[in-house]
Amino acid sequence: MLRVLPRRCDRDGDTRQGACKGGWGSGILRVLNLGNKDVELIDELGKEGGDIKRCIQCGACMSICPVAISGFEFPNKRLFKLIILEMGEEVLEHKSPWICVSCHRCVDVCPRDVDPHSIYFALRRLQSKYFRHPKVFEDLVRRIHAHGFCVESTDSERRRTLGLNELRMDEESLEEVREILTSGKLRDLGVVR
Repeated sequence: MLRVLPRRCDRDGDTRQGACKGGWGSGILRVLNLGNKDVELIDELGKEGGDIKRCIQCGACMSICPVAISGFEFPNKRLFKLIILEMGEEVLEHKSPWICVSCHRCVDVCPRDVDPHSIYFALRRLQSKYFRHPKVFEDLVRRIHAHGFCVESTDSERRRTLGLNELRMDEESLEEVREILTSGKLRDLGVVR
């Protein structure tokens, strides 16, 4: 069985999820072969994230999501549909789980007791396991490892002028953060050493 899904695309014809420009539904149409299901990957996601097959695509989660409301592209309905269709490769390429701010509003409003938050975080773990996480994730972890913060403050003088304390972690705390980061799977993934 084949299904045509809209896929955004840039001028160079690059159809990878993160490389394309424009809104969802613009660009080219892409044919998905629904016979190429990745049942094992989806089962693994279900063990950690819960029963997504209960999702009826009503959009309640999108209507309350602060990321979606603020205008960010956050197509979790499309992601959930891909999971339900057992489209493993497409699911692993999806970036929306990394945008979630963990407010749990989606969990509170779901009429079918689906837990989108747990699904996003299970998918983050799977994407990392298969080395499919976005590069920005690695950059953030490396900054935390180097400075203790995900955003490095390079303008100490301006902070003082504004009456703000310098963003600096003491060495003992920074070493503790580094130990936490290097003692887990992030080291195995090669993100930190």
